[in-house]
Amino acid sequence: MKIPKKQRFPLHFALIIILLGISSCALKNPLKKGDKENIQINNLSANDTSISKMIVPYKEELAIAMGEVLNVSEVNLVKGRPESNLGNFIADLSYSVCSAIYYNNNNEDIDFCLLNEGGLRASIAKGPITLGNVYELMPFENEMVIITLDYKHIIELFNYLITSGGEPISKASLLIVNNKIESILINGSIPEPDRVYNVLTTDYLARGGDKMNFFLDPVKEEKIGIKLRDAIILYLKEEAIKGNTVNAEIEGRIRYE
Repeated sequence: MKIPKKQRFPLHFALIIILLGISSCALKNPLKKGDKENIQINNLSANDTSISKMIVPYKEELAIAMGEVLNVSEVNLVKGRPESNLGNFIADLSYSVCSAIYYNNNNEDIDFCLLNEGGLRASIAKGPITLGNVYELMPFENEMVIITLDYKHIIELFNYLITSGGEPISKASLLIVNNKIESILINGSIPEPDRVYNVLTTDYLARGGDKMNFFLDPVKEEKIGIKLRDAIILYLKEEAIKGNTVNAEIEGRIRYE
């Protein structure tokens, strides 16, 4: 599996955003006292025709780029807790893409993947999935990392899922009874107290984002070398080449009884 080049917009796309930001605010407020080294710009407004004319062709180019169809979804991919078909899909593809990379580099397997529901910023409607859809879904520059945890922190991780109400997970399942852990399976097996587990996640969560503090004391940590958004793009394109569309389901990975 080839690692894609980082998805970057040309410089003029960045200029569009800057100019739109400038033209959307009047910039007519006087400088504060002491801001002697700043230059005040008073002659730009939302109706500045020179700016509008300059950015029109680049806006059109950006719209074309964002309209590129990567694949097709057979169902509505919708966010939700304790489990969602969108969360399952993103966690599964992350595991698939990153497992191949990690095994090639380390000759080790990833045990399971944990992401966060809040990090998925948009659902995806049934039909064509465009590059723009992926950027709406994942606007962040999150890098994929492997966090190796001992048994104690694995149990903390699954207890967190009870508290949070559920997060996207792949290759693991959790049964909750009376708001307590009834059973945990990682790749079909019960966690073993005397071993460690390689957990795929994002660098944001690895730093304790969303209060995932169990990631803060790892046995080890290693970057995969790919962003989550790039993994999504890579997977969608490769599946399209194979003739495969997207069809994700809710499978009972996190269940309450």
